[in-house]
Amino acid sequence: VEVEDMAETDSGTRAAVRLNNFSRMLYQAGQWARAAEVGARGVEITRAVADAQALSVLIRGNTARALGEIGRHEEARSLVEQAMALATERNDLRAAGFAALYGAPSWCAAGDLRRCGALVAQAGANLAKALPPGHVMHGAVALAEAQWRATEGNADLAQAALVRAEQAARVNRAAVNL
Repeated sequence: VEVEDMAETDSGTRAAVRLNNFSRMLYQAGQWARAAEVGARGVEITRAVADAQALSVLIRGNTARALGEIGRHEEARSLVEQAMALATERNDLRAAGFAALYGAPSWCAAGDLRRCGALVAQAGANLAKALPPGHVMHGAVALAEAQWRATEGNADLAQAALVRAEQAARVNRAAVNL
């Protein structure tokens, strides 16, 4: 039985959670198109369920990430804007940070480097407040900054961001191995 089939028998939030989790697994397996498709089904469910606002932010961010990987940047940017608006409305720094992080590459790909950089900065600021030191996502923010800096042609700042990403990875490995 496929996860999508199980989600069909669930209702509301539970179905959206299953689809979000399956979408994330597909993303990590490199099946970005399928991840985007499954995530879109979850987004539709969250639109219809009043108590799914927290999940709605997450699934929009995760789906936007997958859409960006397959070059559907306009759709990704739309979902990121929705996710960030919902997160801001809920005063959820963590969710807004993840949405900004996952969406920034779609603005870089569109050539809007100012917005890309602003999203990377917002992701870094929000996640610094919402996550503990040593969390692996601090390294992900540094990698996003390196991508943005490289796209704008600033090799020195891209290299510095890569160094910070490596430092974050070392801190995370040390924390995991305690």
